[in-house]
Amino acid sequence: MKVTKELKELAQIFEPLTTLYVVGGSVRNSLMGMPYYDIDICSAISPQKVKKILEESEYKCTPINEKLGTLLITRNSERYEYTTFRHDSYNKKGTHLPSKSSFTQNIILDCLRRDFTINAIYYDILKDNYLDYVKGIKDIKKRKICTVDSPQVTFYDDGLRLLRMIRFACELNFKIEKNTLKQARRNACNLKEISAERIRQELIKILHSDKTYNQKSNRYIYGTKIINKCKFLPNIFDFKINNKIKFKNLENYGDKIDRMTLFCIDIYNACGYDIESFVKIIAKNICLTTAEKIYIKKILFALIDLPSFDNDFMIKNFDILPELILLGHKKVCKKLKILYTQKITSKAPTDVSKLKISAADLIKLGAPKIEISRLLKEVLLYAFENPNYNKKSYLTKFVKSKLKLENTKE
Repeated sequence: MKVTKELKELAQIFEPLTTLYVVGGSVRNSLMGMPYYDIDICSAISPQKVKKILEESEYKCTPINEKLGTLLITRNSERYEYTTFRHDSYNKKGTHLPSKSSFTQNIILDCLRRDFTINAIYYDILKDNYLDYVKGIKDIKKRKICTVDSPQVTFYDDGLRLLRMIRFACELNFKIEKNTLKQARRNACNLKEISAERIRQELIKILHSDKTYNQKSNRYIYGTKIINKCKFLPNIFDFKINNKIKFKNLENYGDKIDRMTLFCIDIYNACGYDIESFVKIIAKNICLTTAEKIYIKKILFALIDLPSFDNDFMIKNFDILPELILLGHKKVCKKLKILYTQKITSKAPTDVSKLKISAADLIKLGAPKIEISRLLKEVLLYAFENPNYNKKSYLTKFVKSKLKLENTKE
């Protein structure tokens, strides 16, 4: 494993008291010849002692979670998350955080608290040596996900590990060991104990797993298949899923449309909820942002009206027409695609701000202020249908004729 000058010097400061190790994803990735971004380090000494031995050094310590023995150690641009060896206990099934943590001098006890064998390999910085108590290196060579403890205990203790298992399998292109997968399904209910924020974080990482290490693959599809197989979704969302979710839209258009949106649309197609209720529930369960909620609702409502689309529909949904062309019925969308291309080529205005006439111009022409908004919409529709007429002279004539006609009716 390549070690920077700063990390080696940090290990030398620890050396009189204890050995400093690198552990986790950076060790795993270095063994695989893959890039790594975060460096986790650990040793047998407490955070208080670490702060003391680094007091006169160039390294700065910032507490992260003193109960769990974690510190952020920085020097120049180098950042390390330090953890004291510890043993964790869980009183309630599925909870992500341990109910009790005890610091220990025993590295093996620290190893046994970790989730997967591939993440439980320790690297001795100064001796340039790997400590592997659970055959993690062997599993890396076999490209296999196995738990450190029995999978039943691992998933019973921490339900978030169910999604982490899938994420690692997707990011690293590994397979999940048969019994590990079996126990994951049996413990799916433990996802109910995990916060929506943490579930969202893991789902996003799964859906974008090919981008973590810039791999050209659709491993995220494998991830959704495992999510389906293990029946995780009924334990994440507060509604009944009537049909098996095929994630066809995600599989077909994952490189063209936002994947979280496709993930939600595919779930919507498998449940019997109305759009408003569905988005409200799913937003709560996986912490959708306001922008995501608006975007997903707009697409879902537009897909319902798509078969009878007209120019008004196109204006209203112009920003999502590329998505609708992909997601809608092929026959309808073939026609829509032609029209969309024509409107782009002709630079048809899709918003009143793009009109060559303004609200102030309409007032000068004698339009009542109360009617301005309505008239601008009519002008927009006219200019959208006739892009060549989006000129002030043409639009002025159009407005005058509208006003004259309305005055005549009165």
